[in-house]
Amino acid sequence: MAAGNTTFADISARVNDIIEDSLAVARMANVLAPTVTNLSATGMFVRKVNEYNAVTFAATGENDVTSPQVFSKDALSSLTPAIYTSAVLLTDARVASDFDGKTASASAEFGAASATHVDNAIADLFVSSTGGTVGAAGTVLTWKHITAAYARLVNQGAPAGAPVFCALHPFQWHRLLSAATLAGATVSVSPMFQDRMTAAPNFFNVPAFQGVTFVITNAVDINGSDDAYGCLYVPQAFAVDTRRAFDIEPERKPDVGGGATQLNASMIYASGVWRSAFAVAILSDAATPDYNT
Repeated sequence: MAAGNTTFADISARVNDIIEDSLAVARMANVLAPTVTNLSATGMFVRKVNEYNAVTFAATGENDVTSPQVFSKDALSSLTPAIYTSAVLLTDARVASDFDGKTASASAEFGAASATHVDNAIADLFVSSTGGTVGAAGTVLTWKHITAAYARLVNQGAPAGAPVFCALHPFQWHRLLSAATLAGATVSVSPMFQDRMTAAPNFFNVPAFQGVTFVITNAVDINGSDDAYGCLYVPQAFAVDTRRAFDIEPERKPDVGGGATQLNASMIYASGVWRSAFAVAILSDAATPDYNT
């Protein structure tokens, strides 16, 4: 008998691994779509909206005749739908042999991917806001940026009483909430608001600030210079026009490898700027944070 210790290494190549259920791809929940205008219709027709011009009042003498003003309308925005599809083919042999519920997992991934697709499409519109841009590349986001964007939004005639949202990348949000930024705020940040920030059970459970509800999402892109365009807006600023909701249709393929099923996912929708003046872009640094930043 050979001398030495008996270890797991001796048999590691001849025993089974411990295998858990496979994990879904990490995705954020759909958070931007509920904050914009949601429309629906059928067919592939382009949806268009017009905007009336403004009229003005002027002082008029007692015997003067009031000159009429033109009251007409011009094209404002349009939404053009597109068809989006994805497919996965699952052979019967794979479904029967895989210890994970392959069909259910694929369906869940389709649903998560569709939600991500819509939110990404909305976030891509932020740079198109004609309400202007607050901040600059490399700028560390502060509360003053938020109130400046809010002031612009109100000045541009955003409807009073409409909910106001501020969408930021998590790295922008981190900078905004950093201790130095919060302590050095040049606007009123009430102790109650600060208490709610620190007491929140989840970093992204975000309270309202000065009437603004924050939406924190990685759908906001970071560019090659580590900057990102967030946005402060009301729902009328952007729109999602659903023509056919997300759907999965299975297609049986008996001629493929002894039998297979192809899952065909599709959706038809348009996304676009609806009233661009009702949104203000927020450009700031979005470098990966550490405990020093």
